[in-house]
Amino acid sequence: GLSRVCVLGSAGIECDGRPGGVIRFLVPYAVSDEVALVYATCAGVSIGEAPRSGKGFEVEFEMERKGATWKIRIRRTVAALAE
Repeated sequence: GLSRVCVLGSAGIECDGRPGGVIRFLVPYAVSDEVALVYATCAGVSIGEAPRSGKGFEVEFEMERKGATWKIRIRRTVAALAE
């Protein structure tokens, strides 16, 4: 799992000056009342580099409702994004 998630542009000693990445989530798609698909683009960012679109890869999460919460049922890499 992820050891740390920082909001882009937020002040925080844990994240300042560290390489990382940008994750952008798209609007979820309902498959049924109990299943939804969520797509995210993930791009690495080096120290001092501004985030750029069109770099990285896309991930699909198939989410399943378990009571009052949602859990990841399937995670797969969809495609590498062209540079």
